[in-house]
Amino acid sequence: MPWTKRQLVEAAFEEVGLAPHTFELQPERLEFALRRMDAMVAEWTTTGLRIGYNAAGGLNDDSGVSAQSVNVVFLHLALRISPSLGKTVSADTRSSATAAMNALYIAAAQPVQRQQPPDMPRGEGQRPWRGTGYTFMPPPDTSPIAAAQPDNLQFDKD
Repeated sequence: MPWTKRQLVEAAFEEVGLAPHTFELQPERLEFALRRMDAMVAEWTTTGLRIGYNAAGGLNDDSGVSAQSVNVVFLHLALRISPSLGKTVSADTRSSATAAMNALYIAAAQPVQRQQPPDMPRGEGQRPWRGTGYTFMPPPDTSPIAAAQPDNLQFDKD
C-alpha cells in the first residue's frame, strides 16, 4: 500500500512524540513538515539518492516512496523537524534513522558493469609456463546465445 505524504508527516510527528491521535496537529505544522520533507528529499536527489518521491502535490497525495524507503523518510524527517518543535528525539530514533539510511544505500548500490579492454594484461600469475606469448586477456565471446526452446538456454563452449 503506497504511503501518502500526510502519513509520512504524521509518522514523523509520532516519532518526535506528538502522535496525531493524541495531539491535534495544526494545518500550519503539517504544511511546515511537508515543506521540510520536500526540501530533504530534494537534497537527497541532488546527491544521487533517488527514492521515487512525488514532489508535486499536497498532503493527501501519494508520496511515491517505495516500501523500503518509508522508514528512512519519516525517521529523517523527525530528526529535521524536532528542533523547531522544541523536542529532542531519542537515541533509538537516531540510530534507527542511520540504520535505515545505510540499508537504503546498500539496496541502491549497484556496481558499474563494464567489459575488460582488449589490452588488459593477464598479470604476473597468468604467465604461461611454456612461453606461448599470451600476455593479454582473450577478447570476450560476443556470439549470440542459442536457445532451443524459449525457456531452455544452452551455453556452448568451443
